[in-house]
Amino acid sequence: MKNKTILLVAVCHLWAASVMAQTVINFTASPYTENFDSMGPDGTTTPAGWYVGSGSLANSNIVATNSGTIAPTGTIMGFNCGEFGGLDRALGLGPTGADRNMEVRIQNNAASPIKSFTVQYDGEMWRTANQNNTNRTTIRLRYSLDGATYTDLGAAWNFITLTNMQVSSVPLNGNEITNRVEGIGAGQLFTLPAAVPVGGILYLRWYDANDSGFTDPVIAIDNVVFSIPDSVALASPTNGQAIASGTPLLISAAVWGNVTNVAFFVDDTPVHATATPPYSYSTLLPGGSYQVYARADYASGAVLYSSTNSITIAPNVPPVVAFGSPTNGQIFMLGQVITNTILASDSDGLVTNVAFYADGGWQANDNASPYVFLYQPSQTGALVLRADATDNSGATTSTNITVNILPNSPPVWTNFVIFEAPNETNSLTVPVGRAVTNWARVGDPDASTPIAAVLFYNGATLMFSNPVSANFTNPMILANERMYAWIYKSPVAGVHTLTAVAVDSLGARATSAPVVVTVTNNPAYTYLVTNGAPWRYFDLGTDPGANWMALSYDDSSWSNGLASLGYGDGAGTSYGEAHPTRTIISYGPNASSKYPAYFFRHPFYVSDPSVFTNLVVRLLPDDAGAVYLNGNLIYTNNMPATWTYTNFAAGGAQSQDGTVFLTSGNISATNLQAGWNILAVEIHQQNATSSDITFDIMLLAQPPQAPQPVINFAFADGLFTLSWPDTYTGFTLKESAALGGAPNWAPSTLTPAHAGGLFTVTVPLAGQKRFFQLSSP
Repeated sequence: MKNKTILLVAVCHLWAASVMAQTVINFTASPYTENFDSMGPDGTTTPAGWYVGSGSLANSNIVATNSGTIAPTGTIMGFNCGEFGGLDRALGLGPTGADRNMEVRIQNNAASPIKSFTVQYDGEMWRTANQNNTNRTTIRLRYSLDGATYTDLGAAWNFITLTNMQVSSVPLNGNEITNRVEGIGAGQLFTLPAAVPVGGILYLRWYDANDSGFTDPVIAIDNVVFSIPDSVALASPTNGQAIASGTPLLISAAVWGNVTNVAFFVDDTPVHATATPPYSYSTLLPGGSYQVYARADYASGAVLYSSTNSITIAPNVPPVVAFGSPTNGQIFMLGQVITNTILASDSDGLVTNVAFYADGGWQANDNASPYVFLYQPSQTGALVLRADATDNSGATTSTNITVNILPNSPPVWTNFVIFEAPNETNSLTVPVGRAVTNWARVGDPDASTPIAAVLFYNGATLMFSNPVSANFTNPMILANERMYAWIYKSPVAGVHTLTAVAVDSLGARATSAPVVVTVTNNPAYTYLVTNGAPWRYFDLGTDPGANWMALSYDDSSWSNGLASLGYGDGAGTSYGEAHPTRTIISYGPNASSKYPAYFFRHPFYVSDPSVFTNLVVRLLPDDAGAVYLNGNLIYTNNMPATWTYTNFAAGGAQSQDGTVFLTSGNISATNLQAGWNILAVEIHQQNATSSDITFDIMLLAQPPQAPQPVINFAFADGLFTLSWPDTYTGFTLKESAALGGAPNWAPSTLTPAHAGGLFTVTVPLAGQKRFFQLSSP
């Protein structure tokens, strides 16, 4: 009991109830006590974690001081009760118009859940009621686990007020023994229907029902003590719990008090002990029935045991394992990498590991699905592959298959030919500027190691790599063959020995028989710029400058490469795309917004331009081009009427897709100058999304024409004679049986006679047509 000095002087501060942010009691260990003296004689707020309210609420921390002289009113939610100026305080209430509540919110921040507790307090009367009735004589203590639904603890925790009613309510001194009951609830243990988890809140509420039509007493509580008794209880497992095989058994205990050690037992055998929270342990047990309990050792020397819970663990079912790939008996070539996909599962647990073996030797482990192992055999013959799956209970299941490893055979060539429609040949002579189509038929006897690439060579120079078959339709192609194509679109003059190398998926190679292409220049012209020449090029998508086509222009910052130049050709697998460019240029950063124009420059030297009468341009443009000689525009194709570097071609794409040289008419040789000259070309794209662009060019110069020889024809004395002046040297008499179609001109078997400044031949009458011409080599 505290200070009992009686001073019945009323000091009252009236405050309206207010709602405030929730604060709680941070409960970490027993006991928690509250005597309310912290409010002081003039305090108007409750201690932290305490609340008052009316009706179903307790959401205010505002109280009025009361030494018993203040009767309950509708605006006062609670009282700071005590003698006037006294330090011994209590938290009180008095209903008027509605029920009144006092509440403490206790947050469990200890190591264990709260399942049972004790709570005791002193009850005090500070003012009587004006009549004797049931409601005014009882304060009930309630609890809640959610702050919404409240339940009485029971009669042992209720405050039954003393029977000192008056006709009208009068002040009392709650500190007097005659006006108080001490130790309400002492010695009583209350067990909750569900535990308050760590972090959860327990709500304790003192509830006073309103007496309608009467003046209720002012009742207070003091010296509250909340405790958790020393105890140990199994939180897990629960009694009778059935646990699936392979599932870890979690043993945990809720422990209260000053413990020094907590031990767990399975079938009376200790399995784990710890001196610090959290008090838990996880273990794997084989199938069977078990008895589990916990023991707590206290600093006081006391030892407490939890109840014993019976559990059942189902027997373990071993995992299931099989090869998804390869299949049993499958054939592979030596050097081929085998992808092993293992299918593993466990019906009552987890697959914790899959081990892979080849020919009895361990190769690798994998502890997570998908279970995939790559293995490359090192020798031919039967190969045994094995997989072991292990579950989380330690059970292992094995499976194996046998595959066969055979030697890898290289590709086999059917033929590599030049296609000159409608025939195939292994040698061909063509004029410069003619594209040459080459076909390759090759197969691989091993179905599992198909052709991966065909490489086309000109001598030792790789010209084109077609990575996959174009799969052209041809009835002559066998089941294990594929056909590949390469269009050599701009071979230079000379003899070209072409071969093809087939490579299978394991790298085995086979080289075809060679074919020979002979490319000839037109002897009537001098080639000032040949196809396949080196070029400076500008592919930045910007304006190269107004004088970019002039000889004086500085192109040292431009890129360089051999013609043909472009992009996109040779990138696909269709016949029309099998003509790669020699130098790849840039179309810009966006394939859907390619640059419109690209610029090219090539210098060449002419000692005496006066020996030439005409020039001819042979241009390979895809899609449009403009040609300049020493700054002068000399030829255009498919260009708009006016243009800049931002313009696209006037028409669509070239029908020959950049494989046919276009020939200009005669151009005056006066555009040449003695010494260095510059040939400049701009190529324009069809549109911003066009797939390709191509450029190459030849500049031909024609000398003055020599007089053409004339053949004189005479018929006399039944004989035909042909004659021509002997001033025409270097000519050969040729004859053909016909002029229509493609005449077959061949040197005549008639021998000319030389006399009188003439060459003369006599043509015998043979009853057939014969045609003659003089031809220079």
